[in-house]
Amino acid sequence: MNDAARKPPVFCGQSAAVLWGLPLIEVPEEVETLVMPGPGGGRSRNGIRRRLAVPEDCEVVMLDGLRVTSMDQTIRDLAAMLPLTGSLPAADRAASFWSQSGRSPEEFGERVLSQLGGLSKVKQRRVQRVLAAADPASGSPANH
Repeated sequence: MNDAARKPPVFCGQSAAVLWGLPLIEVPEEVETLVMPGPGGGRSRNGIRRRLAVPEDCEVVMLDGLRVTSMDQTIRDLAAMLPLTGSLPAADRAASFWSQSGRSPEEFGERVLSQLGGLSKVKQRRVQRVLAAADPASGSPANH
């Protein structure tokens, strides 16, 4: 998909989670990419789900030669879109990655919480609930 695109895509949501090595409970049915507002954004079709990006809330990094949302933004997006059971294993693993790199899980939570501005109050509460439950030392299958 990356090679076939006129403009390299930005992988987001569950697709970004897969690229980051974060566990998902279910295999995503579609590849998720971000599109910037404006003409030519395209429609979701052929197994590709296009999500409208909010430029000021968008943190894009390079990962193995692919454009992908940052791990923090990916966790925020999963927590906002999926039920707790679907997003918690990924949040546990991300918190574990932070812990293994010498950073505190609290710092991880603060980074994710700093990116809530563009979300509705309901989605903000969902993200906060996932972060409150995330544990880098959990017995979650994500951390084994």
